Amino acid sequence: MDIKAIFLPMLSVALQYWYLWAIALIFLFIKTPFFKGWIGEKILTISVKNIVKEKNGILLNNLLLPTEKDTTQVDHVLLLPSGIFVIETKNMKGWIFGDAKSRDWTQQIYKHKSKFQNPLHQNYKHVKTIESILDLDDEYVHNIVAFVGSATFKTQLPEGIYTIFKLRKFLKNQEGNNFSHEKLNEYSNILQSNKKRNTIVNNYNHVKNLKEKYNSNEICPKCSNGLVERTIKKGEKKGQTFLGCSNFPKCRYIKN
Repeated sequence: MDIKAIFLPMLSVALQYWYLWAIALIFLFIKTPFFKGWIGEKILTISVKNIVKEKNGILLNNLLLPTEKDTTQVDHVLLLPSGIFVIETKNMKGWIFGDAKSRDWTQQIYKHKSKFQNPLHQNYKHVKTIESILDLDDEYVHNIVAFVGSATFKTQLPEGIYTIFKLRKFLKNQEGNNFSHEKLNEYSNILQSNKKRNTIVNNYNHVKNLKEKYNSNEICPKCSNGLVERTIKKGEKKGQTFLGCSNFPKCRYIKN
């Protein structure tokens, strides 16, 4: 069998219609979580740009920050005179079911249902990392999740969850002068000096650690620290043991 006689005509046809292959690759790339996340972050950046300017604030995007044990990826940190807003973006569609306490939320597209981590819990670690790096009390650092896609909530929106339009209104209404612009610049410089480079290796290790922790029952779903066995010292249940977050009292998660 003459391989060249078979292969060369096929190659010729493939090259003749190269643009169809290019379109197919672009279409597949658009469907990837990476692209959806990137678009979501760009939508939020553009949406709050004028608010940042009006309030003389600072917006930092895509920060890979070190923690005690690994790293955490922060979509946006909005530094305003009224406070620090740590924003996790979700570019999703379909119906969303979830509440503030549940470990997992549900996305439904037609008859297909899938689970994803409660974004408030996911962003909680980001918030605590920012508080630690900037040495700030939790009253000044806010946990915000922004849904920028076409998703519709079928349960009541928990506190801290916003659509892009409601987030704009919320930020516009933020008043107060807890921080001067000089202080905000100082915080911005601290965060940028602490961030790790977004290299392929760093991002791969970050995602790998996230998957391992999320699938483990021995990791706190709120702040990603370890769970430890504790003993109740008072009351009717004195002497009984339970699993609680090792980051207590900053995190008060208890595994049921």
